[in-house]
Amino acid sequence: MNSKQKGNRGEREFAEWLRDNLGIEARRGQQYSGSPESPDVVSDLPIHIEVKRVERLNLSEAMRQAIRDCGDYAPIVAHRRNREDWMITMRADDLYEVACIIADQCDPDSSLPFANSTKGISKDVTSHKKMPNSCILRNADGI
Repeated sequence: MNSKQKGNRGEREFAEWLRDNLGIEARRGQQYSGSPESPDVVSDLPIHIEVKRVERLNLSEAMRQAIRDCGDYAPIVAHRRNREDWMITMRADDLYEVACIIADQCDPDSSLPFANSTKGISKDVTSHKKMPNSCILRNADGI
């Protein structure tokens, strides 16, 4: 399998991972020449997803590409090697925003462990220096 085919397969795999694990509609994106309109994976989330399905990844370069192409969206790089789990790399400053967005997308009737506030994550609106009106995620025990 050539690297282009492996990349295409990786994009489909990660879209499937989003659907199966987070309940988020996702599909492989249109492949233009890198812009906010052409993430590797398109979803309902306002994030720019760059997918890398390689054995040797220059993570700094992959993040630079995601940042360059993300527009107003939070950039993430989803990556995995053969026979390993998916990993996600993002800027620490984007963590609160992305966590809140995913929590908002969660179906309360879902079987996902964080979907039911009695079992997992609940939202608490607070102010944050960098992101006013952002949320802090806490587990059911308030931790």
